[in-house]
Amino acid sequence: PTSVMLNWEMEFKKWCPAFKILTYYGTQKERKLKRQGWTKPNAFHICITSYKLVIQDHQSFRRKKWKY
Repeated sequence: PTSVMLNWEMEFKKWCPAFKILTYYGTQKERKLKRQGWTKPNAFHICITSYKLVIQDHQSFRRKKWKY
């Protein structure tokens, strides 16, 4: 759920401070701004989001090659 996304972000910053973290949530316009440039190599190392937002923005998520 989106309510724990900020907690995950804080934990990653605590344990992996050198990682670039993208916390993907917000209004449709805010999410569009966050997607700008995200297909570039090393734009971020970790993307934190919710299942609901992945399903909602699935076309954008399909354009990026993901590793997990």
